Amino acid sequence: MKLNIGFFLGSHYGKSKSYSLLVNKVSEWINESNHNVVFGGTESGLMLRLVSNLNNKDVKVTSIIPKVLNSKYKKLKYYNELIVTNDLSERTNQFIKRSDFFVVLPGGIGTLFELIELINKRILNETKKKVFLLNDLNYWKPLIELIKHMIKEKFLDDKVFKNNVEILQLDELKDRVKNAKY
Repeated sequence: MKLNIGFFLGSHYGKSKSYSLLVNKVSEWINESNHNVVFGGTESGLMLRLVSNLNNKDVKVTSIIPKVLNSKYKKLKYYNELIVTNDLSERTNQFIKRSDFFVVLPGGIGTLFELIELINKRILNETKKKVFLLNDLNYWKPLIELIKHMIKEKFLDDKVFKNNVEILQLDELKDRVKNAKY
């Protein structure tokens, strides 16, 4: 079954080359599995790495970008469909509409914002789509520690968090997607 996977990841490459190598592995998986990609569209940093490595002509790439960023990135080329939204809220709604589930890779404030927004939308039953936090490089370890602290301090229920985001490795994600029905 061909799926539309929403990806949230950095518009920068980050300090370590390991982040790019992880994204290369994700691109290889997408090429092999023939799934489609929905992404934030800036075609810079890890986002560029993801889409520029897609060489399977059957993989459709949808770029969803707010107009404020679209004017900054005029030379976009790694997409089949470009959707320009008025703002981030509309962009998130387009992501939810066009993705079967979401994968979050290393990134900055924008990536963190998108992750938190999706978790909140799941908690509020605004979407039922799965959110997978890819943690191969332990990049998200500080966030996971913060979540544990929130749970310990009774600001967050452990079950609420676990029911709304799954933290895993790329190989585990591949198995989950292969064996799941979305």
